[in-house]
Amino acid sequence: METILSYLDNMFLNFPKTEKVSKIKEELALMMEDKYNELLAEGKKQNEAIGIVISEFGDLKELQEELGAEQPESGAGASREEKTPDYKGGTKKQKINIRHLNRENVDNYRETMTIGAKGISIGVMLCIGSPTFLLIFAILDEISQKEFSDIFYIVGGVVPLLLMVGIAVALFITYGSKMEQYEYLKKEPFEVDEGYLMELEKIKESEKKLGMKKITVGVVICIFSVIPLLVGACIDDALVLGGVIVLLLLIAIAVRLFIVGGTQIECMKVLFQEEEFTAAAKKNNKLIDAIAGVYWPIAVAVYLIWSFVTNGWGYTWIIWPVAGIIFGALAVIIGIVEKYMETRSIV
Repeated sequence: METILSYLDNMFLNFPKTEKVSKIKEELALMMEDKYNELLAEGKKQNEAIGIVISEFGDLKELQEELGAEQPESGAGASREEKTPDYKGGTKKQKINIRHLNRENVDNYRETMTIGAKGISIGVMLCIGSPTFLLIFAILDEISQKEFSDIFYIVGGVVPLLLMVGIAVALFITYGSKMEQYEYLKKEPFEVDEGYLMELEKIKESEKKLGMKKITVGVVICIFSVIPLLVGACIDDALVLGGVIVLLLLIAIAVRLFIVGGTQIECMKVLFQEEEFTAAAKKNNKLIDAIAGVYWPIAVAVYLIWSFVTNGWGYTWIIWPVAGIIFGALAVIIGIVEKYMETRSIV
């Protein structure tokens, strides 16, 4: 019941603190408790009973007019005040917009990301496997000891390569644009319906484990993918090219597992706002993105000016790894400062 009552408090969070609202809240609490005990008596497990109770009593739309307040619509921004640390060691109140996601929003997100990951992984596989036909003709050339004409290589090898890359690009654009509509979940704070979040909690670990299994299998495939190449090198030159083809195909399969499994894990992190997707991390990312918008154009300008003035194109490229290291260090420092300011505000 503690979980149910906590959910009930969240349901009434945006409603006015009046006697009428309190009375309705108490009545709902009693009804939910009766239903919960009834489900337990029927033999339902605690988590299952909680989910059923919340699904039956978790919608206040019918009571909105009577309560005299409206809850934020799904996907819309709900305004609330949040204390954030300032750089003088204190805190300041700031109004932030919080998106509210219901079951439909979350299911659409998961489905879009799953389908998108599969589509993009196919595109990556096509790119990796695109030289296959050229390699096949090179093997035939080696075996038959006849030199094929250039037109033969172009029609049989280059055209399929360009076709596969073209299809891959189309897949990247198509599925990338669909996945991009949910990019805000990685950058902005949001809330998920408590009832559905509890249901997701049950599948969270299994989803992450399944994703890790796919990544693990992909790593194993990558390790063993070099075996055909090594075997071919010990036997014949033509078999070396065959080993390269097998290596490319195995790497393509492994990369597909990396993308699909990684997306599966990332979806759960995003929905539960964990690790790099916490509210604090999102704030850091916004600041880092703003700095990057100025930092990298300056790096390009320095590189071009230095290169043209000294004509030292052979060594001025060193600016890029140096700039990358400096930017990485800057991002780490920003993260440390943010955490320090948050700690001071809590104290």
